[in-house]
Amino acid sequence: MISALCWLPRGAAKPVPEPEEPSPEELAELRRLAEEEQDGEPAPPDGLEESEEDSTDEEMDEQEAVAKAKAVAAALKAESRSSGAAVQSSAGDLDAAMAELDMDHYDDESDGEGRAGRIFGSGNPGMAYYRDNDQDPYITLGDQAAGRHEDSEEDEDFALKPTDFLILTARNEDDVSHLEVWVYEEADAQGDTNLYVHHDVLLPAFPLSLAWMDCDPSGRRETANLAAVGTMSPGIEIWDLDVLDAVEPLAVLGGEASEPAPESTDAEGAVTKSKAKKLKKKKKSKPLKDGSHTDAVLGLAWNQASVLLTGAFDKNVCMVDMRTPASSPLQWELSADVEALTWVPHDPTCFLAASEDGIVACFDARKGGGSGALYRLAAHDKPTCSLSFCPAVPGLLATGSTDKQVKLWDVSSQQPNLIATEDLKVGAVFSASFCPEAPCYVAAGGAKGTVAVWDILTSGPVAAKYGRTLARTRGPVRATQAAEE
Repeated sequence: MISALCWLPRGAAKPVPEPEEPSPEELAELRRLAEEEQDGEPAPPDGLEESEEDSTDEEMDEQEAVAKAKAVAAALKAESRSSGAAVQSSAGDLDAAMAELDMDHYDDESDGEGRAGRIFGSGNPGMAYYRDNDQDPYITLGDQAAGRHEDSEEDEDFALKPTDFLILTARNEDDVSHLEVWVYEEADAQGDTNLYVHHDVLLPAFPLSLAWMDCDPSGRRETANLAAVGTMSPGIEIWDLDVLDAVEPLAVLGGEASEPAPESTDAEGAVTKSKAKKLKKKKKSKPLKDGSHTDAVLGLAWNQASVLLTGAFDKNVCMVDMRTPASSPLQWELSADVEALTWVPHDPTCFLAASEDGIVACFDARKGGGSGALYRLAAHDKPTCSLSFCPAVPGLLATGSTDKQVKLWDVSSQQPNLIATEDLKVGAVFSASFCPEAPCYVAAGGAKGTVAVWDILTSGPVAAKYGRTLARTRGPVRATQAAEE
């Protein structure tokens, strides 16, 4: 299933992701292993003993075959001597044939160059263009040159193009979770589009929500290509999408606090019984960092002014300033568990929060934590799992739900109106998002593990209301769908 997705800005990702650099601890371990291998005798490769035994058996079989052939030849020769002159000529022919086979030297290795010459030509100018096989480029083409050519083609195919649309998805399959970077290629001259997975990042926990961000929490870079991931744990992981095979996130916001060291011990240095009981209780419910959620994080929304909005199963929405991540966040409480969040792009101080009861509520951050909603919308009868605004049309909102529907709403005023409804055949919709560079396209993912892209201008009500505005932003991309392989 695909639990969440979002579009990545074109040009934000590196053309070719880089492999993760080993940590100092990993480098030290590699040095230690290398030194041990130099000091001691290297162990034989796995299966070497078996291969030696197999080769010995093959040699014995060959020797037996040679001995049997010699015995047959000797028997035939003896029979030919007692048969008379009529068969002497044929016995002589058999002797000549056996001599030509040279069975006594059957196991001797023949010259490689001679064998190659018999296969590819004798060196006679009348039989081959080149007198020597070493001069023939088709025979002497090096494996290394061929390998370099193949590698260069693979690198070229793997490189991201500036025209590629990128979609980030969170997938879980057979209890294995990972982020996937999908490439959505524009239509070619034949009108065909292409949608495929470029690379992925393995995750340690089930992903529930995503938000792309370019603010590096470490402060080492001015801009980055990062993803904030909400999981079943209260912490929010920050992953670098330009790094292949990353084993841990760049940072974790909130979550469990580090446990303090034991305060009192007995004379032998062991923890006292009373202290052990307290530590045992702490293990059952580990303390959380100040301002952290207390349950799974289902909603994330990144504000370009370095503010991250988070929502969780604890019915709370938190606003964290990434410039001071240690400070206590502002909080708002909803009527049910939070399912999705989004900022209003044409009013960046306001945000929407969707809950498990299908309600979408709008809040103004300037009024502070705990302030009331500006308006509420009953978007779906089932949980509203996704929220996304069209960047080209103020107030055009897309919602997705477990009722398998994607709906388009006009929320430009505080009285929302339904415009269109579509079933994109992805099952229960867990995430839907407008494309920033092509605002007439909505990507959706759901329970079927499928990503679909919908051209909303194919809907009559949308074309009638927003056709002129969206036509100016429309590219050559066509709606398409890619199923899980």
